[in-house]
Amino acid sequence: VKKYQIVAGRTLKSNDYQTFARVVLLDTKLADILFGGADKALNQIVQLGSNNYRVIGVYKDPNETRNRLANMNNGNLLMANTQLAAEYNVAEIMNVVVHVKKLDDVLKDGSAAARLMTKLSGVREGEYQMFDQASQLAAIQSQVAIVQVVFGAIAGIALLVGGIGVMNIMLVSVTERTREIGLRKALGATRGNILMQFVIESMVLTAIGGLIGLALAALIVAFIGHSLDAFFGAPPTITTVSAVGSVLFSATIGIVFGILPANKASKLDPIESLRYE
Repeated sequence: VKKYQIVAGRTLKSNDYQTFARVVLLDTKLADILFGGADKALNQIVQLGSNNYRVIGVYKDPNETRNRLANMNNGNLLMANTQLAAEYNVAEIMNVVVHVKKLDDVLKDGSAAARLMTKLSGVREGEYQMFDQASQLAAIQSQVAIVQVVFGAIAGIALLVGGIGVMNIMLVSVTERTREIGLRKALGATRGNILMQFVIESMVLTAIGGLIGLALAALIVAFIGHSLDAFFGAPPTITTVSAVGSVLFSATIGIVFGILPANKASKLDPIESLRYE
């Protein structure tokens, strides 16, 4: 179901169809290219082949964002299909767009659309295809879900590798600081104190890594965000919730992978640790 938002002038009326009026609607992109804006395009003359058509309105194409990204076309126009048939000797119906009041009715109206096709052209069911946005949306969502799973798997592997790296760094740190740990225990530090110290260090280490990643993401958005505007319909932004969540998640990874080194440090014997060279 295609809906066009009129930004200037008017849309096609039944009288335009009945009188074979030579009038057209331009989309905003074509109006900008030809006349420098929607308001300036009204009542201007557009030549198509050997015929002149008067611009009665300008509409916003719902696919404008996607077309801009792919540079798919230089604009679109609409005219009365009766005039199109008369001028270009069109005797066949290639497409039928069925409008429904509710999106939930699209699939239920499939049978009505089938009856309409049979009545208009005489073709029988199976000799034509019907498309609805619900099925197309489902296909797109399925593809997006696959992409999300793939990127999720990549992110999970990256987190696992990063967590193991943090754990190895902390294990090396425990080995290098064996005498320090022994001295702290000799001065009264409990096993819980040592455990908490290394868990916090691991958490801070990964939180700093999360902040660095967040800063890099902000720089990427700042530099290439405008070019992605054409695809997403709006420039990508980093929300406060996602920023805080990413840092907290990074810190959580540090806690999880820092427990093993911290536990090893807390179990060191103070006397043996002080003798360590």
